[in-house]
Amino acid sequence: MILTLKKKDLATCLFNKVVLKTKIRQAKDALDIFQEQQHQQQQQGVSSRAIPIVAPKPQDLSEEIEKFLDTLKGLALHEKKQLLGDRLFPLVKSTGVKQAPKITIRLLDSVPLDELAYSMYDKEKLKHQVSRIVSTISTRY
Repeated sequence: MILTLKKKDLATCLFNKVVLKTKIRQAKDALDIFQEQQHQQQQQGVSSRAIPIVAPKPQDLSEEIEKFLDTLKGLALHEKKQLLGDRLFPLVKSTGVKQAPKITIRLLDSVPLDELAYSMYDKEKLKHQVSRIVSTISTRY
């Protein structure tokens, strides 16, 4: 999973231990969830090869967000946006919007990063923010 990262993200991992540890933790969490789901599906007799979008467990969500925001401290704004965008993009894409990359960038530019970090795992809040951005894009063109 780490090897599938973009070249820029791989380079960041090489020079930033915090980012590397975060990526490793995300990969491990994804594998753990995938294995749990596979085990449950085997018990139910259903088989799926889909890889889930990984969101922290609800009780750990606030703590996870705080840790993530701590890793952003001291970084340049564009680096903060890049790291948050890496987590945000799959969630925006899962809302079903057609222009997920463009919407993600607009969210990163228009919503305070702390607020965005706390709202991105809340599907309703995220859908509301995405629809607000979509409506501003459609009214401009």
